[in-house]
Amino acid sequence: ESNNIAITVTVKDNAGNTRTQKKLITIDKTNPKVSISFNHTEGDTVYNTDRTATITVYDNNFVSGNTSVKITNTDGSVPKVSGWKSNNNVSNLAYSATVTFTADGDYNMQVSTKDAAGRSSNVAKIDQFTIDKTVPTISVAYDSTPSINDTYFAATRTATVSINEHNFNAGNVVIQ
Repeated sequence: ESNNIAITVTVKDNAGNTRTQKKLITIDKTNPKVSISFNHTEGDTVYNTDRTATITVYDNNFVSGNTSVKITNTDGSVPKVSGWKSNNNVSNLAYSATVTFTADGDYNMQVSTKDAAGRSSNVAKIDQFTIDKTVPTISVAYDSTPSINDTYFAATRTATVSINEHNFNAGNVVIQ
């Protein structure tokens, strides 16, 4: 791949008039490469804190407007992509942007791009992950067995425990 090739043409007619024109062109034979990395990678797929993804596009002819970032969240709130920034490294030019996931939900994301020459990148995808910063709610309701002084009961009593939790796992419930 070669970039910024200067072509200079000079023309002289029979009358001695000359004109010179210079044009810069770019030859692009390399597809862009897209990668995604995260600031929090420890743990399973459930996080109780914000999580920031860094999207990096490696390409000499990057066009941010040709980049597709598709994010879904089961709870509806979809974060925005920050502005793109260049690393200004001529020998390995890369552009990066960040996405910060702050709202609760189950997220998926995929990113692809086309450069100025129309060459397509790989499609970078992430495994689904969950942001869950909401504490579970618990309620206990009892049947209407009559009591003595609202404390002592002469018969068996049934308790119904209700748990409201986005990432419910029965194995994490302890009843004592």
